[in-house]
Amino acid sequence: MTLLYLAGFAALSLAPSVATAESEGVVEEVVVTASRHCGDWPVAHAGGSDCEYAELKAEVVPGLLHERPRMMDVCLVCSREERRCSLRTLPRQQKDTQQLCRSLFSTPVRVTTMFATSSMERKFLDASISYDISVEGRVENIVIHELEGWNPRQARQLLRDGARRVRFEPLLVDGVAFAITNLEAHYTLSD
Repeated sequence: MTLLYLAGFAALSLAPSVATAESEGVVEEVVVTASRHCGDWPVAHAGGSDCEYAELKAEVVPGLLHERPRMMDVCLVCSREERRCSLRTLPRQQKDTQQLCRSLFSTPVRVTTMFATSSMERKFLDASISYDISVEGRVENIVIHELEGWNPRQARQLLRDGARRVRFEPLLVDGVAFAITNLEAHYTLSD
C-alpha cells in the first residue's frame, strides 16, 4: 500500500521516507512536492484549464486610478523621455508592498479564459518570460528566457494567442500614456 501526500501541482519529485515490503504489513510513505505556475494570463493548455487569474473589476478601477499616482515613486522607475516605466525590485522584507505594486500596475482589467477544449495543448510547458504592457494596455514584446518542452516558435505563438485575451488599464502620468516594461511571468503546465 502506498500513501501519497500531495502539496501543490505538476513537476513532481518523489522521496520515499520508509521503504519496506508490503508483505510485512508496513506502509511505504512517499512525499510528493510540486509546483504549477499559471503565468500572468491564460493560454490554451489543458494544464492551465483550472487556473484562476487576477482581474480588476470595473468598480475597483476608479480606486486604482486614484492610488496609482501616490504609489508611482514607490513602485515604478520611469523614463519620461521614453514614456516607459518598470516595476521596482523591492527588498524581500517588502513583499507586501511588491504585491501591492503588481496589483496596481500589472493586474489586468479584463481576462478572457474561454478556449475550445479541442484546441488545448497537452504537452509539458515550462517557460520563463518577460513582456511589456503597451500604452494602450495590451501585452507586447513577449521574450522567452527559458523554455522546456516546446520549440520556441510554438511557445511564442501559444503565449501571444493568450496575450490577445488580456487587457490592462493604461498607465497615465500627468495625462500622458506610458508603457510598463520588463514584467516577468512563469508558466509550468502539464496535463
